[in-house]
Amino acid sequence: MNIRYFYTILLSLWLLFPACNKYDADIGNYKYGVSSWQGTNVYSERYRGAIERARKIVTESNRGSGLPGAQVAIAVDGQICWSENFGFSDLSKGTPVNSTTIFRIASVSKLFTASALGKLIEKGKIHLDSTITYYLPDLPEHYSHITIRHLVSHQSGIRHYYGADKSEKTEHYTHVEDALRLFSNAPLLFSAGQKCEYSSYNFSIVSAIIQRVSGKSFLKYLQDEIWIPAGLKNTFGEIPVNRIKDITKFYIKNSSDASWVDAPFQDLSFNWGGAGLSSNANDLVLFGNALLTNTLFSKETMKMMCTPQLTSQKDTTGFGIGFILYETADNEVIIGHGGFMPTAKAYILLFPESNLVIGFTSNTAMVNFADETLVEIAHIFLKEKKDENHFLFNRMLNQRWTGLWQIKIENGEEKYDNAYLYFYEVSNMLKGTILFDNREPVPFEITDLKEDSIQLIAPMRSHTAMIQLVLKNGKISGKSYYNKPLTYLFKKQLSTEPELAKMLKPKNMRDGIRVN
Repeated sequence: MNIRYFYTILLSLWLLFPACNKYDADIGNYKYGVSSWQGTNVYSERYRGAIERARKIVTESNRGSGLPGAQVAIAVDGQICWSENFGFSDLSKGTPVNSTTIFRIASVSKLFTASALGKLIEKGKIHLDSTITYYLPDLPEHYSHITIRHLVSHQSGIRHYYGADKSEKTEHYTHVEDALRLFSNAPLLFSAGQKCEYSSYNFSIVSAIIQRVSGKSFLKYLQDEIWIPAGLKNTFGEIPVNRIKDITKFYIKNSSDASWVDAPFQDLSFNWGGAGLSSNANDLVLFGNALLTNTLFSKETMKMMCTPQLTSQKDTTGFGIGFILYETADNEVIIGHGGFMPTAKAYILLFPESNLVIGFTSNTAMVNFADETLVEIAHIFLKEKKDENHFLFNRMLNQRWTGLWQIKIENGEEKYDNAYLYFYEVSNMLKGTILFDNREPVPFEITDLKEDSIQLIAPMRSHTAMIQLVLKNGKISGKSYYNKPLTYLFKKQLSTEPELAKMLKPKNMRDGIRVN
């Protein structure tokens, strides 16, 4: 799916979605955990340059909007290398966002619901191509041709939010099945499978099926099968009974003077599965890591979840099983989802080939931050990772050659029994000097370096020779080319000789300080 098309889908989610400022916890079997984060930012020294550039993008892109509060996190190779908090979770009190602050994630909730579905598919308890009335027989007759596959790839024909959905704003639904009455009697917009048209209510039905099949409440199943295994302790469903600790206040713009004001109340229980969960960027990244490392289900199940779904006309939908699938101009495949409502904007993007996950959460939708921005930031980190890998590879090569080598050279009339080569490292570059008998050591130029061979240009008594060395079993051998091929025999000096090594360094390196 093209990134711009992806962003268009997110914009459509704003359709008359109300806002909220009351947040509560479940008093039943579903319980909130204790945060594993300590309220501090995370900075990796390895990615210092990337972090500085990414921070500049975040701050400059929102300089004019006065963003209330947000959090960004990114993990490379399973490790969070940057997590930073911006702004305030409570403007009136001046409370800053910290690493335990919880945000709404809107439609990113769909990925948690899809993952819970994937667990039940893997266990053989749910089949994608079964009709939804098989699991929920009380649904109206016109739903009898809709399959679970139709739901999770937005091919059901079920409508999205309408302005007439007054009760979804404040009414609390104890059970996810109770909320289905908001839309279930409405006619379908098209026959299931005919085309793809986004609807968050698809995932209301999926959550009800998960609850019916698992025998647990939807939120309890998410907690047991997704959040706990993935190590998430800041991800919840909002339930208006007890206030969730550390949840941010949410903000909208005052229409008269564009100032930030508290958003009005909304109960999200009408669609936990499609847009009603709360989390933060740190937990989203941990969730992405769990998906990439097959912590939640098998590699085969993950592949199935990310397989592009087609309509009955074989048109692409841009969706997998809940996941949005799209690629950059460079044909780089990215999977993930975004969430957008007046009180929140959130993203999670996974780069499977690069083993990178990036997450973003904010306490308002009025933030100048899009999925393209996250892709730009991700590429900054990927470039630094590539440069670092190149650095580490060079370091590995250098270490194979670094040290003092005693060599024996036999070249017709020229014969050296006490010659030395000395390789040393300067700023990740391999350098070297050569010494024949007791002459002053002379630097040589390295023209090609590989894991098991090196090529250098070295001075002889009356000429300059190109020498090709080969390293095998701890010994080097080689030959030189100038007037005619000459054979050299080399062996490694097993015991180090610090004074000789010091002598073999160029004069301006002997005291350990490079003099240019």
